[in-house]
Amino acid sequence: TKDGCAACEPRRRLAACTRAADALHAWSIDRVAVRRPREARGPPKTEDQNQMKARARTLSVDEYAAAENAFAMVFQSDDPRDEPFTPAMGRRALWYPVSLGLDLDPAHVRAVVAAAQAVQDDAFFVWAPVTNPAAQDDPKYRWVVPTSAPETYSEIRFALDVQNAHYSPKGRWGILFSYEDHAVVGGPAEFVETLFRSLKLTDDESVRAFLDRWKDDRRSLGVSLDWIAPFLTHLYGRSRAQHWLKESGVS
Repeated sequence: TKDGCAACEPRRRLAACTRAADALHAWSIDRVAVRRPREARGPPKTEDQNQMKARARTLSVDEYAAAENAFAMVFQSDDPRDEPFTPAMGRRALWYPVSLGLDLDPAHVRAVVAAAQAVQDDAFFVWAPVTNPAAQDDPKYRWVVPTSAPETYSEIRFALDVQNAHYSPKGRWGILFSYEDHAVVGGPAEFVETLFRSLKLTDDESVRAFLDRWKDDRRSLGVSLDWIAPFLTHLYGRSRAQHWLKESGVS
């Protein structure tokens, strides 16, 4: 009716005004962006600047399968007291002492980054295994840390209060950290030697300190050391392992 159309007219005018105001607002923003000087907007982002913005993060679901495959190339066990490395890990070593979380000592983070870069890895995976047998593994328990942003490693510190693995996305190397202040290292010689050189650590120093600690525990706590001989043999071969065991009085 005529009265009905008259009643609608104010609402039509208001809607039209609103659309016009929105269009003007959008146009004005675009004009400001176009006219803003280059200095105010900043230089265009370069690849290096984008790399600097990389951060440690959890894996996506799509990345998870690749992370599992890489883990299987490095490790045959997730037990740092066991014989954890696959035969492909030609150079193996014991790192002692070391805490579960590398960021407790920034030099440790730098050493792992330097070793990863020495074998052309631009990132590394971190995995905190699920210890509850009733629970399933999940991508949120795996992270990727870019070597270009090692300072962001500390952002996953909450995850590193449990035994964990750090390893190559290409399956070239791995480090398995234990509750008991040691880690096992495996990979190409260049990776292990770069790591130990950065840490200012030698195999002899590490193994002897490790054996002294466990001898003290056996003396004071009565713990069994039966696992140590096969463990060191896995890392260093029978001859070197027996030399250290005999020298320390553990065997």
